[in-house]
Amino acid sequence: MSRQETRADRYAELGRRERRHQPLGWLDTVANVPVHSTLMQRPVARFEDERHRLLPLAPWPYRSVVAVAAPQAAPNSGGPLVAVERRPLAEYARTAEGAS
Repeated sequence: MSRQETRADRYAELGRRERRHQPLGWLDTVANVPVHSTLMQRPVARFEDERHRLLPLAPWPYRSVVAVAAPQAAPNSGGPLVAVERRPLAEYARTAEGAS
């Protein structure tokens, strides 16, 4: 390894360490300092109050129970179509009646 590569590697490592610590400093000095105008609490205090309610992420990716066809490219747009689940309005009405 040449002397120039060694200096570059040291400089790159210094940059990685600095970037790793910058977000933490920003949180402590900017983001978590002011009181939120609606909640009337500092964000960091609110987070600590609600931390016990957080659940871990699922160990597997979410898979919908509704079978949806794979999106196909539109004939003239060049982009994919967005698959949308369509239901009759009567089904929404039944759902709304059951909620009340």
